[in-house]
Amino acid sequence: MTASLSERQQSPCLTPNDCAVHVSDLLIPNPEIDLYHWSVIACDQHTSEPEYWDQTAEIVGERASTLHMILPEVYLERPSNVPLQQRIQATHLAMHRYLKQSVLRAPGTGCILIERQTPQHQQRLGLVLTVDLEHYDYAPGNQSLIRATEETVESRIPPRMAIREKAPLELSHVQLLIDDRAKSVIEPLYQAALNLAVEPVYQTGLMQNGGSVKGWFFSGQNPHLVKSIDALQQLDSLKQYGLMMAVGDGNHSLATAKAHWDRLKHHVSDHHPARFAMAELVNLYDPGLAFEPIHRLVSGISLNDFMDAMSRFFRSAKASWHPENHSHEKSLNHVLTTLLAKEGTWVFAVETLPDLPVAQIQSFLDDLSVRQSVKIDYIHGDDALQQLAAKGSIGLVLPALKKHDLFPYIAKNSLLPRKTFSLGEANEKRYYMECRLISV
Repeated sequence: MTASLSERQQSPCLTPNDCAVHVSDLLIPNPEIDLYHWSVIACDQHTSEPEYWDQTAEIVGERASTLHMILPEVYLERPSNVPLQQRIQATHLAMHRYLKQSVLRAPGTGCILIERQTPQHQQRLGLVLTVDLEHYDYAPGNQSLIRATEETVESRIPPRMAIREKAPLELSHVQLLIDDRAKSVIEPLYQAALNLAVEPVYQTGLMQNGGSVKGWFFSGQNPHLVKSIDALQQLDSLKQYGLMMAVGDGNHSLATAKAHWDRLKHHVSDHHPARFAMAELVNLYDPGLAFEPIHRLVSGISLNDFMDAMSRFFRSAKASWHPENHSHEKSLNHVLTTLLAKEGTWVFAVETLPDLPVAQIQSFLDDLSVRQSVKIDYIHGDDALQQLAAKGSIGLVLPALKKHDLFPYIAKNSLLPRKTFSLGEANEKRYYMECRLISV
């Protein structure tokens, strides 16, 4: 089978030994497009706040925008006045319209270095590129170069597949993490962009308190990009664990891209653009990348019953409850979690602290949800948890995952418990900017 032009544009391989990373023609808006209205936040954010997306729609109006090419996931879970299938069809129509009207342009075949500023952090760097889905897997225990960090819920793939399988374009909020303590991959590209006074291909403020973003294009033949990709091949995580990248955000989107390719691959060229997926590469040790804990909120059970159930589950760990004002006593064992309730605050201590406390706590909650009719919610932010617990639910404060623990844990245990960590606050998530052709 002869590869088409769009297929051939996917084929340059930046990692010769394994071809996990590729260059392709990334599309960005033409200069006359208003980028402030073009760029909107990742579709998997604000799923319990339809009003956020209503406000976004008001801001955007009829202007050219990525909003018209995505389906906010709030509409997958909540009924609205527009049928779901009609929303999906509208995204496809917008993509075709933007392609026909030349809203998008290709700066060349390569990658885009981005600098993101948010209200929380002055800078976070990333590198937008494409990865080969043949080197990504979300199955537990896989040894692929690119691996999921949390369990993939297969039932969440079909509604996302309905969007991707007929879409001519891909937009991505996927963020892939690299364990690069030496800052050898992304950071030298940023320094090169500054030293060479490279003009950014885009620069804009971001709506809804998203900060700002700036992007520089590097061609696939640029020696600085080649050097960075060479450094990617030398990462310790690759040598120690055979692990190049771990999914930080957007795993279900990446899993959908993988499922779509698996359907197609026996009927198309090996270089079909659907074989590849666009993502932003981010260094785990970037100071602008925060690992935030995701707390648990439990309702549908009395405080006494909950505390008794947790004590029984952790009996072998010699667990015990203590009022918060006793938490600093020297005789106290290691604190596994802190419980917040309207009746007060307690700490839960165990004899030996596990490597990943959230794993033990989630195991208990999974067991509890089987035995009793309880509801478990996942809460971002200490203040939010405290406010909800004060209304009658039970809050469990979880510690943040340490960055240096992520790759070793994935290599050893395959997957983290669900909702172990969040990459920063909601407004720090990726905003859509680049597009890529995924059909021929």
